[in-house]
Amino acid sequence: MRQRRVSKEAQIRTLALFRDCSAQDVHDVARLGDMVDLPAGQTLAVAGCRSHDLVVVVDGVAVGSCPSGEIVLLPGSSYGGFYGGPHALAVESITPVRVIVFPQRTLHALIERVPPIAAAAAVWKPFAAPRRAARTRPCRRRPVRTGAAHPAV
Repeated sequence: MRQRRVSKEAQIRTLALFRDCSAQDVHDVARLGDMVDLPAGQTLAVAGCRSHDLVVVVDGVAVGSCPSGEIVLLPGSSYGGFYGGPHALAVESITPVRVIVFPQRTLHALIERVPPIAAAAAVWKPFAAPRRAARTRPCRRRPVRTGAAHPAV
């Protein structure tokens, strides 16, 4: 049986973050973001590691961990150190995930053009980890240890 391929714009439109966007806004989002497919168990972000990208989960489930607990990231959830600060969460996929990544070079244009992204960026800004050199470290590609095994969803 042949599987129908869903367009990048159609996938983006299914997310609550982009539902109220105009067709032009969705087109801009699709053009400015890079769609990436990642396997289960993939480290998506390391707490304390600098990032300038905004990442939006399109499909799949990930978990974000910090000293105060864990948060489940479902389609439409976003994370990132898009204010130039370090990640506050360690993020790991628990199922295969598809994400759309907005690199810093496109993020400012996206915030200016797409009101829902500007709103999401405003919500995340107060939660960004403080910008102190002592709290940041270079990224290391190693598995994130969250303490407990996460059951497959």
